[in-house]
Amino acid sequence: MSAVSSSLRLLHAGWLLAGPARAFRAGSPDAGAKLSVALEKLGPAYIKLGQMLATRPDIVGAGMASALEHLQDRLPPFSDVEARSQITRAFGKPVEALFSSFGGALAAASIAQVHRAQTSDAPPVRVAVKILRPGVREQFARDLQALAFFAKTAENFSAEARRLRFTAIVATLAASVALELDLRMEAAAAGELYESTKGEAEFRVPHIDWTRTSASVLTSEWIDGILLRDTAA
Repeated sequence: MSAVSSSLRLLHAGWLLAGPARAFRAGSPDAGAKLSVALEKLGPAYIKLGQMLATRPDIVGAGMASALEHLQDRLPPFSDVEARSQITRAFGKPVEALFSSFGGALAAASIAQVHRAQTSDAPPVRVAVKILRPGVREQFARDLQALAFFAKTAENFSAEARRLRFTAIVATLAASVALELDLRMEAAAAGELYESTKGEAEFRVPHIDWTRTSASVLTSEWIDGILLRDTAA
């Protein structure tokens, strides 16, 4: 991406974020909702930032953190047709050859969404199928290049930016995202945790179905659970 393209993307981001920033400074109760809408429009890298802020009420305040929580798993899903196409592209066979049933999306975030399904094995096994969003790798690449350009420019002109090490922050985000964009990495980490805890009676980690896992699709044993943020449960 050229410097001109990066500058234009950052100008667009600045324009969309100006309203939420003014609302936040004014103490408006709808600042979080406005920021959430802006981040969704800007794309996955910015949504990822919103997800991080949702976990830091000590920084942004409880109201804004609560307004941003839906970015973690309640974004609009992509279609079931596209989800099935992603699976077919990943494994070279139709969904019906892998799963006896395949439901709609249950949760969707910036990088992927999750479906409940049953394998075509005998007997069938209930599984969770995580599928990358179409084009998400390319979108993240563009966003991260723009953010890297901004960080470098800011450090060239601002001592405060150099102190905060903007370029290092963006590099760390890029490295983290690179791991998340290859679901085999997540599967490998989950597999190691499964092996190290399978003897623990009170600790349950889903088993990875490697025959139905690829860089863009992760299939694991379905386990009913409770969200960490669901303190009432």
